[in-house]
This record gives sequence, C-alpha cells and structure tokens, in this order.
Amino acid sequence: MRTDEDLFAPSRVFADIAEGLTYLQQQPRVLALGITYACMMAGVISANVLVVALAKDLLATGPGGYGYIEMGWPSARSWEA
Repeated sequence: MRTDEDLFAPSRVFADIAEGLTYLQQQPRVLALGITYACMMAGVISANVLVVALAKDLLATGPGGYGYIEMGWPSARSWEA
C-alpha cells in the first residue's frame, strides 16, 4: 500500500509529469483542448486582476466598490438565461 510520502516523492511527481506529457504528445486533440482551456483561464484570472485596478484607480471606490462590482456578476448572468 502506498503512503502519502510515496505519492508525493519528488521522483514520483516528475515521473507523473513525464507520463502526462507523453500522453499529450500522443493525443493532439486533448493537447489542443488543454491549451484552449489554459488560455481561457488565463483570461479569466487576468480579468479579475483588472477589476481590482478598475475599482481602485479608475472608479476610486476601494474594497466596497470592488465588492459591488463582483456582486454584479451573478446578477448579469441571470439576465442571460
């Protein structure tokens, strides 16, 4: 039976990464899907950073204004449905 130490040993982590990269090399559709998802997530994460700058610098609202902006996302999505 494997222990947590065995699962997270540096040699095992690198072996798992190498195995995953080999799989991606053999499956170009999965690689394309992963790259697309990574680009989408990079856009979402950087958008969150820009909202902070928007609230702080452009709108001068501070943390409270940032909270109101973030609170608006679920409301905007409910109108789309």
